[in-house]
Amino acid sequence: MISLKSKILFIESLRGVAAISVAFYHFGINSYLTSNSFIKNSWLMVDFFFLLSGFVIALNFQNKIFTFSDSLKFQARRFFRLYPLHIAVLLIFLLIEYAKYIAEIKYGLVANNPAFSINNLESFIHNVFMIHAFSQDYLTWNGASWSISAEFFTYFFFALIVLLCNRNALFIVFCSLFIALTAFIFLFNTNLSAGNGIIRCFFSFFLGVIVWNICRNIIFQIPNFISYLILPISIFAIVFSEPEDVIGINILTPIIFSLMLISLKASNQNTNYIIRILNKKKLVYLGTISYGIYMLHGIVWWIMRQILKFGFNFPVSQDERGFNQVVIESELLGTSFLIFGLIVIIYLSHLSYKFLEKPINRFRGASFNLGGENK
Repeated sequence: MISLKSKILFIESLRGVAAISVAFYHFGINSYLTSNSFIKNSWLMVDFFFLLSGFVIALNFQNKIFTFSDSLKFQARRFFRLYPLHIAVLLIFLLIEYAKYIAEIKYGLVANNPAFSINNLESFIHNVFMIHAFSQDYLTWNGASWSISAEFFTYFFFALIVLLCNRNALFIVFCSLFIALTAFIFLFNTNLSAGNGIIRCFFSFFLGVIVWNICRNIIFQIPNFISYLILPISIFAIVFSEPEDVIGINILTPIIFSLMLISLKASNQNTNYIIRILNKKKLVYLGTISYGIYMLHGIVWWIMRQILKFGFNFPVSQDERGFNQVVIESELLGTSFLIFGLIVIIYLSHLSYKFLEKPINRFRGASFNLGGENK
């Protein structure tokens, strides 16, 4: 049987790669690093996040939820993992809206989205209670946080299934398969937009639960070359995917990601070159701070757009995705700005992890022990 650890290093690194891909996706600029189909379709990395989350949550908690009290403690642990940084970033975006309002009143500088137009009181309340993934069909405030909202409420269903199935792996897999299949059918007949975000989360998260249960029961090693084959297939699937509102290869990517994860986890990890690369300390640390990268990049990109627009007089327009894009003809210059912004994002994410996330992680671990854990 394949050994499973509570923290798998290469999965941490994959989180970091996914977070940076999403960050690049959200900064419209003419750059060598973003002017390609992979980054333009990196919205699919959010589904990869959901898959990895389902895998890791099942790995760490499927055998630890014994009682209803345990399910509440589990939810509390997830709340304290997600909410502190979410609310901190939300308050920063609130300050940004006030800054936009002052700029409009005193200096006549009107942003592409005027102050408190989209980011208004109603959407703020939805964000405070983390219900915006299913209460709004458009993105507000920290746009990336819709996935945090979707994932938080998916945890309820995971804990409920584990509790009702009495931790019986076969029943859990059956329930997960039912949910994933139902979500797939719904998405196949609609689209993969953020408006269907919680359904997208159900689909990929419970695929991740299934993948963990497959990996824990595999009694043989999968040859390394299988992962060498599936990894480029996964990349090609992203490159050739359709936009969010068109169903095609994109709806199959979570399934392809699942096969890639199985092929990596069940391979000979000591000789698998992909895993050896992903296990490098710096890549693993990017995964460790990936939540900060994901949540903080919107602030950095907004500030950079204002500096480039008002400080350097670069025009800003909307691209085909509806994102504000800084118009810079030189790809070299655009790439330089992008790399500088990424360095800032990584540094802020490091500070967030060190001074906010890590202390709270210690608190939640000490305060909410589950039935299957040592007291």
